[in-house]
Amino acid sequence: MKSISIDNLYNKIRQKILLAESYTEYTDLSFIIKASRLKPSDNNLTLERKWIDEYGNSLNIVKNKKIKIIKNDLSIDNTQLICTDLYDGLPIYKIGKVSKLVYLLTGKDEDFQEEHLIIAFLGIDNFLRVYYIYDGQMTMTSPLSLGMKVLKSIAENRDIKYFTELNNKELVLFPCINQKSWISFYPASNNFLETIFKECELFSQLLNINN
Repeated sequence: MKSISIDNLYNKIRQKILLAESYTEYTDLSFIIKASRLKPSDNNLTLERKWIDEYGNSLNIVKNKKIKIIKNDLSIDNTQLICTDLYDGLPIYKIGKVSKLVYLLTGKDEDFQEEHLIIAFLGIDNFLRVYYIYDGQMTMTSPLSLGMKVLKSIAENRDIKYFTELNNKELVLFPCINQKSWISFYPASNNFLETIFKECELFSQLLNINN
């Protein structure tokens, strides 16, 4: 897919983004819109209630100023979706090298056989890149698939100087049990890496980190 200048787009629609945040009174909505590379569904100057991503999902401002994420939104014309990520196609360990924050979630499936792993990087360009790993397969997925609680946690901790374990027990992406998640600045501290190595050896393997 062809990359375009998403920064130029956001400069042009800055007021539209700020209007959405002001109307919903949802702190950090501007950050979430831009970090997820969302785009307005039309170019009018009124309040934009529908923002679409590059994976065919949408963030919608609905009644009572609530926000609803629709995955695989069938109302979106997928032929118009364009990749705007200049780092598209880089291996995950190289994405880590151009990132400043990492969100990590681990969990087990219901039979305790397979590990679920989600790694989300916030790049130095302030864009999110999210990976889902299960049964030996890694898929790059939409930041919206994390859900608003996780996105808000990332927004609130985007200037974190250490790491913290989150208390979000809601399911992220797919059902799993024994779910644990953290946010850390990146490159991460040795203390964080020691904590993660005990929980998930795969993390170090994917990112070429020596334990």
